[in-house]
Amino acid sequence: DEEENSASGAEQCLDRSFLHSLRQYKRLCLAVAEAMEEGGEGTAMPQTTPTDPAPNVAMGTGSVTPRQFKRLPIPELWSSASEASHFVQPVYGYYTEAMGSPKSTKRLSRCGSAGTTTTTTSGNRVPSPMLDRRSSRTALVSPEDVRDRYRLEPMQEDLYRQHFHGQEHWNFYAQNEPQIGACILSLKQEVLDGREQFRVLIRCQYRILHGLLPPACLLANRYNRRDVVEALKKEMGFVSRFRQALSPTAPDEILRLDAAFSSRQLKVGLLYVAPGQRGEEEIFNNAAGSRNFDDFMSEVGDRITLKDFDGFRGGLDAKHEQTGEHSLYRQWNGHEVMFHVSTLLPYSSTDRQQLQKKRHIGNDMVSLVFVDDMDTPFAPSCIRSHFLHTFIVVHCDSSAFPKRYRVDVVARDSVPQFGPPLAAQNVFAAGSQLFAEFLLTKLVNAYRASCHATKFHKLKVRTLTQMVKEATNGFALHELESTGHQRKMQRRGSW
Repeated sequence: DEEENSASGAEQCLDRSFLHSLRQYKRLCLAVAEAMEEGGEGTAMPQTTPTDPAPNVAMGTGSVTPRQFKRLPIPELWSSASEASHFVQPVYGYYTEAMGSPKSTKRLSRCGSAGTTTTTTSGNRVPSPMLDRRSSRTALVSPEDVRDRYRLEPMQEDLYRQHFHGQEHWNFYAQNEPQIGACILSLKQEVLDGREQFRVLIRCQYRILHGLLPPACLLANRYNRRDVVEALKKEMGFVSRFRQALSPTAPDEILRLDAAFSSRQLKVGLLYVAPGQRGEEEIFNNAAGSRNFDDFMSEVGDRITLKDFDGFRGGLDAKHEQTGEHSLYRQWNGHEVMFHVSTLLPYSSTDRQQLQKKRHIGNDMVSLVFVDDMDTPFAPSCIRSHFLHTFIVVHCDSSAFPKRYRVDVVARDSVPQFGPPLAAQNVFAAGSQLFAEFLLTKLVNAYRASCHATKFHKLKVRTLTQMVKEATNGFALHELESTGHQRKMQRRGSW
């Protein structure tokens, strides 16, 4: 009886948590708009990275004020730049992620040590990166174990496809909510662990909120859709009327909204830094790499011929070979990653700035940096670009056997934190399965986190504003064309 009462109390607490998030939704949207107007490059947009709620678990974000949008360093996960200054030079406007300092051993125990799980800022539990101490070529690690060790940060753009599309649900829309604009509400009734739940997904140009809510939390007739929607509207503090989207193409239209911002195709820069090089011109003027760099590339991706290449090209020329003959490409975990490799892009002996290389790498959001020794620090400011926001720096220690790679991350202040964390250890043996999986996971998460930086988030909001408005206008137009008047929702009947 005590266990049942405890479980019931936990469920009620989670129910109230999402209900509280629902009540704060409009205020948080307005806070995001205010932060966008006030914030510069150093202000990070709030990253509501939802996860798949377990049964009876509601996901939501509590009260947040514009002041809290600025990144606050977490000692357990994100060290100060001085701790990694030997490998990454501290630069104003950037923060550095590195292995935790020895002084913070006690604090590190809260987020995990080598071989234990840690929790990222989005609630994604992942094991801490560790050195694979077994033989790098003969380590018996199953693909399932490696894939479970490092997980991608979930994207809110995947929620509708995972929980609503292709299943029985209902979509509602409001066209002109004051200060918010157009909104879309998706609603589905589920039974999880013998308990009825409403799965709710509300979206506007600023924010997506998703969670599970029992009917008992709403003052409405659970069998009356209009009552349920009206109750949700009141909880959110909305005043505009929500109408049901009766268009048969409405689910596909909503899916297209998400597809515009959930691309599985990534283009990532890959820079080769020879020993002692610190300037942009020196780095871009490397016409070739080294044996260590070739070994590193073989772990990251596959060398492909660009001529008639039919995969994701990432802006490279696959017809006339004007961007080089070869490149580095990887299909991984449902993603296509095309690397813009500095030594494989065309080299011009007459162009000291190597604009052909910089045109591609300088327009990437994320870049992988390979430093061919352990004594050359990398400074992110040496690459002049308005788009590059995150650098994943790999130093090669070829004196060890087998070779080892040290990983550091440096990103602009407006980029939210992302996993897997480097809290416990950031050194990997060359050729280990863990290293390739960790690095690719880190790259994809870095790309997703960089999209939440102020510069790109503003562009996303601007685009999403128009897309949501067009979608809701299309729903209203279909209703007028099919019925000749605005149809009333059913007042009676079951779901």
